[in-house]
Amino acid sequence: MAGARLREVARLTFGGSTGLARTLEEADQGLRRAVSTSRRVAVVQADGGAGATTTLAGAATALAQRRPAAVLTVDAAAGAAALVAATRAPEPLPWTVARGATAGLARGADARAALPVGRGGLRVLGDGTASSPWPPGPRAWREAVDPVGRFFDVVLTDWGVRSAVDLGVVAGDHHVVAVVARADRGPAERGAVLAARLVTGAHDGFAPGRLGADGGPAAHGGASGVGGSAAGLASRDAEPVDGGWRAPAVVLVLVDVGGTAGRTDAVARDALDGLPVSVVAVPHDTMLGRGDLVAGTAVKAAWSGLASHLLARACDPSSALADGQVA
Repeated sequence: MAGARLREVARLTFGGSTGLARTLEEADQGLRRAVSTSRRVAVVQADGGAGATTTLAGAATALAQRRPAAVLTVDAAAGAAALVAATRAPEPLPWTVARGATAGLARGADARAALPVGRGGLRVLGDGTASSPWPPGPRAWREAVDPVGRFFDVVLTDWGVRSAVDLGVVAGDHHVVAVVARADRGPAERGAVLAARLVTGAHDGFAPGRLGADGGPAAHGGASGVGGSAAGLASRDAEPVDGGWRAPAVVLVLVDVGGTAGRTDAVARDALDGLPVSVVAVPHDTMLGRGDLVAGTAVKAAWSGLASHLLARACDPSSALADGQVA
């Protein structure tokens, strides 16, 4: 592991690190931007195994290091406290316990004290599959997050792979939805399909943002899962199922988990041409999967850039569609 790190340092040093330094400086400015009210970011996947939890933890840590005690992450994905491990929080706060521990809090200091602390002062809520029922639905998420989320500048939730009905409510409850997919051609295409459906509201079987009597979204016909394969992208002229629903800002995050992606980010931008979806390519550090606790410099820079972009889109969705990222 040490040898791999030394080789990376040598590559960055002798290969020219001016561009990396500029990227880090720009990201740092974005990470410190003023936030008027709490911003909520959802991270979802079309398929599992996309490196979403690791990427979310890295981006959230980058934010927390610039915004002390002002960033909250939430584990709403099945997976044995994966977010707790990725953020290195000392011990998880079970979901069912969290609702009681956070109810009625009136001060930010009390909210921060009630939650486990991860890297950089990052707060973590949720404990993977240890709670029951699991994974939590959008209503249970709000019951736990609403009392404390208002005390944090940014709340990032790992939702994992979700059904179409859950995604409708998730989209309506967040300022930004980041669709994380492996950067290989097939998963990237499925991620692009999901991103297109989220930004147009062209989901099957539900009205985005409208709750039915059971707390789930109101149905509008036959249901179909968004997480599976799809025949093609949603029509760019598609109207939202519920005319009163405003689509969240949507970011497609392509993680090169296997180092085999090539230029699929360019292919995704072509496929999403005309839609307000930004596409961000993120490298993956295989050393993390082998037990290393520290990501490489290039990966950490990518996480910082992603976090800065997500915050920018959460605060100003249109102006944050930067050249080189907008589809």
